[in-house]
Amino acid sequence: MSLYDKRNTRAGKAALAAAIGVTFTLIGPAWADDIVVPSDPIEKAAFEVLEKHCARCHQDGKLVGRERPAKNFANVLRINELADTPSRILPGNPYGSKMFKQIVDKEMPYDTMQEGAAGPDVTEADLKALETWIKALAAPADSRKIAVESATPAAPPAQQQAAAPDAPAPPAQQQAAAPDVPAPPAQQQQQQAAAPASSGPPGAPTPVQVSAGPVGPPAVAGCGAHKYVSPKDIMSLIAADLDAQPKARVETTRYLTLTHLTNLCTKEKSMDVYRLGAIKLLNSVSRSPDVVRLETIDPDRSILRINLNDLGWEKSDWDDLIATYPYAVQPETQLAQLIENATGTKMAYARADWVAFVASRPGVYEKLLKLPTTFQALAKEHAVDLDGNIRKFIAQRAGFQKSGVSRNNRLIERHPSRNGYFWTSYDFAGNRSEQSLFERPLGPTGPNAFKHDGGESIFSLPNGFQAYYLNTADGKSLDKGPTSIVQDPGRKDLQVTNGISCMGCHDQGMRKAKDDVRQNVLVAAGRSFAKDVRDKVDALYPPHEKMDGIIAGDGKRFNDAMARAGLLTESPRRRSACPRRSSSSARATSIARSSRSFAASTRTSCRATSSKPSTRIWPRSPTSSRSRSRARHSRRRGRNRWEPTSRSSPTRIPTRSAIPRPSR
Repeated sequence: MSLYDKRNTRAGKAALAAAIGVTFTLIGPAWADDIVVPSDPIEKAAFEVLEKHCARCHQDGKLVGRERPAKNFANVLRINELADTPSRILPGNPYGSKMFKQIVDKEMPYDTMQEGAAGPDVTEADLKALETWIKALAAPADSRKIAVESATPAAPPAQQQAAAPDAPAPPAQQQAAAPDVPAPPAQQQQQQAAAPASSGPPGAPTPVQVSAGPVGPPAVAGCGAHKYVSPKDIMSLIAADLDAQPKARVETTRYLTLTHLTNLCTKEKSMDVYRLGAIKLLNSVSRSPDVVRLETIDPDRSILRINLNDLGWEKSDWDDLIATYPYAVQPETQLAQLIENATGTKMAYARADWVAFVASRPGVYEKLLKLPTTFQALAKEHAVDLDGNIRKFIAQRAGFQKSGVSRNNRLIERHPSRNGYFWTSYDFAGNRSEQSLFERPLGPTGPNAFKHDGGESIFSLPNGFQAYYLNTADGKSLDKGPTSIVQDPGRKDLQVTNGISCMGCHDQGMRKAKDDVRQNVLVAAGRSFAKDVRDKVDALYPPHEKMDGIIAGDGKRFNDAMARAGLLTESPRRRSACPRRSSSSARATSIARSSRSFAASTRTSCRATSSKPSTRIWPRSPTSSRSRSRARHSRRRGRNRWEPTSRSSPTRIPTRSAIPRPSR
């Protein structure tokens, strides 16, 4: 495989992984009872760090405050699987490992670093434990064990001999005492290869020899038995499948291939993710009201069948998609002409990872969805009357100071649409004067309105999946958002790219958002705002519970579509991740119920499995100094102890948590 092929394979696999949103947890969820604490001291130290800081968001069975793992990453305590995931860990290279670098850069843990939640701090010892583990991954497991043992101080030989005079000599000494009994030649070679070179003064620990061989993921068991599938074999399988299709559907039948990955012996667990990722991406660029489900035609399940009619596409859409396909060279066989005659296209199949890469990026993405060139035309196309909805208070808003994407304060606004919902944002290049939502909460038109610099929109497709749109303040479409206004930390250039950036961030649908404007205008600022402004804010910016319900409803629509497409499966075992209830937790529950604002921002939701589902809420204790200070200040003012009280410092909002469950 050429360097070009490898680069595109990695990029395509990344696009599939970003689009999927279902990940490995669907294939085999790792529950708390199934997690094994490593015996290796280096691995155990890293395990303990991950359990303390990461498991509450990224480990099935140990989740706290969420029903789904963040970013669909749910096996952080499966330390061997984690080490075998190059997108997160690069063995031997800590600062090249994305997960370690995010922790070092204080991007993670997200809830404590970005959302201000109470939790343990990441210490230097924690970072050192992770760094040591990642470096040790470059060496074989046996060498790592020897390295740990050799680092443990041992008693001098004289003391050891005096302590156990009757003990038999070690095998190595026994062999030295009987030099006349030679080992077999093969065993001699193994002993010579395993014997480390001795250096240093007598009694010094023997240095450990680390293998200099290539480092990489372990080979897949039984991979050698896999039969290589050639391009001619692919065409034979496609020709046979076309012959079995109804005659009316043959001309619009197309195929996506993952055969190049099965030929490389990619693990079946990863293959399941790539298959589902391809299907989710197709549904995300579909114009049809029906969802597309996974259909494969070969024993390896590496060739996926799709139909243009099921996607609402025309034949020209497929031809435009593969116009620059770099793998269009076909083997010399009569099957090529037969397939072309049957389907009416020179290339009826393409690599799924390449299609995912191209179709999720500007240019092709807008063409496949037939998106207009202006935001105003997009709103009209979806039967959204923006100004009328704001004037009639049909629009519902949430404004906040900090966002996971925007550099400054941000406003999101929901409208009903022809296909379900239409969310748009108002993004700003600054936070002062005309760009401050906390001084000018109304707009974008009318007296004393704010002036924004751009926006992003998320709207329902006819099949229930989501589509995305970027635009300037005057409504012109954008391929990428300016980094001075919005940023995507998951991309090297930090640019929010229409399609792929939005799919990665909203892989589970709409994200939870907590409004700060309502509290600031109606309570903190009090009568500094005119009554008509306060009345409009009261109508446009709903309370937290109502907004949670709105977002949860839109999230359900998206998840229902994913379920219809076969992208969500019920786990065979649903266990509660809740701790046992004690008298203190019962008291915490009553506090949470009496304090809606606190429960909305820091609740930990646990759904117990029973014939009659129950919901319990345990709030986190405000252990940070900032939380304690806020609590004392709130009590002095005679308010609920969890409500924000500072006008100049609005509460930090957990905007990037998983989709919330419906409010109580």
